[in-house]
Amino acid sequence: VLYTNQQCYIKALETDSSLSQAWYNIGVLLAPTDTVKVGTHTYTKQQCYTTALEHNPATSQAWNNISIPLAPTETVQVGTEAYTKQQCLVKAVEIDPAFSTAWKNLGATMNPTETVQVGTCLLYTSDAADEEDSVDLGGRRIIKKKNNLKISTIQMHTKMQPIICLHQTNIRY
Repeated sequence: VLYTNQQCYIKALETDSSLSQAWYNIGVLLAPTDTVKVGTHTYTKQQCYTTALEHNPATSQAWNNISIPLAPTETVQVGTEAYTKQQCLVKAVEIDPAFSTAWKNLGATMNPTETVQVGTCLLYTSDAADEEDSVDLGGRRIIKKKNNLKISTIQMHTKMQPIICLHQTNIRY
């Protein structure tokens, strides 16, 4: 008997329906309007991502992918919580701060002066920055080290907004 990768994922889920990665992989394979039958239930692409997240909420790619078809004010239910497109993308970058596609998608949900809190990181425009204890050089914000917090700046390519991340350190100056 020959099996496709989707059929293998379905077989795996029929044995253990809690396999988050199998749910995610089926979601990736499905076209936006396709469905898949697992056991006696039929699932859409979004429902596969939702189920993956309910079994493992630390799947950054699933948070990113579940946000793609959402309109800005539309929500998706994951467990008992409803999430907007932007909230899904915030979850994705909180889980994986190096996930550049999710950062790009998050930036695309924002207007030029909007800010969003991401864990201990704040995405903001230079004009929205706190002027206290900082210097603006050529559109980049440099913030001085204070109370053992090392602050780094990363330039975003989307809307040219810097990302400021606070990292706890034990470095003494």
